Amino acid sequence: MLRTAGFRMFAFVMVLLALTLSQNAPARAQAPNGDTANSSPAEEDAQQVGEKDQYTPGEANPVDPGDAIEIPYVGSERLFIPSVSGGSGDEASAAAVDSTIFSDSFCSFPNGWSRGGGPGAWTQQVIGGFCVARPDSYVNNMAIHMTRNFSTIGGNIAGANVTFRFRMNTETGFDFLRYEFSCNNRQTWRGGVTIADSGAFGGASPGFVNRTISLVPCDESASVFLRFWFTTDTSVIGAERPALDSVTVTD
Repeated sequence: MLRTAGFRMFAFVMVLLALTLSQNAPARAQAPNGDTANSSPAEEDAQQVGEKDQYTPGEANPVDPGDAIEIPYVGSERLFIPSVSGGSGDEASAAAVDSTIFSDSFCSFPNGWSRGGGPGAWTQQVIGGFCVARPDSYVNNMAIHMTRNFSTIGGNIAGANVTFRFRMNTETGFDFLRYEFSCNNRQTWRGGVTIADSGAFGGASPGFVNRTISLVPCDESASVFLRFWFTTDTSVIGAERPALDSVTVTD
């Protein structure tokens, strides 16, 4: 009887020990088919990272590139600029892109320009291998001009700019290359006396210098006029009349 009780006590202890060990053992991950997975937790993490880095061509990339912002037509093509998405919730923005309204290197001058004044006239010439617009003479009492008309409606930036390069060596303070513009179809003009150059510019041949003039007052104007003058006094003693090259208007 004592033997039977001792055996029963031994069996009970063994069962209790087995149950305790089974509860403390780590559970093994189950594969989708119900089988026990053979990979360790570290291997599972590596697999998950690998899967996140992969995507099938034609499907959406899991890395968000940000929204595409459509910019109006620039020339004959449409521009798309991706925005930069920030984690702080800041609104994305696209930088304005300027477009060329016209650009003239004067190899077909006076095409696109009207000319007037006298004596003399603006003509197409070549200096140092560059086509230029240049007065055909340098004499007393000159007041010749060349004018071009354009529109700034629909520009991508607030106000246009005109850039060009030139060279000359005129009588300082008496003979001038003047620049002026009108935003209202020649009803009024800006510049003229206040925007002008007189003297030596350009240095050794071909030696051109650059100028930029803001046309911001002409933003969204249907009829803008740009005009260049060459004026001289009653007794010229300058060495070289002006030469204009690469006139470009952007907006």
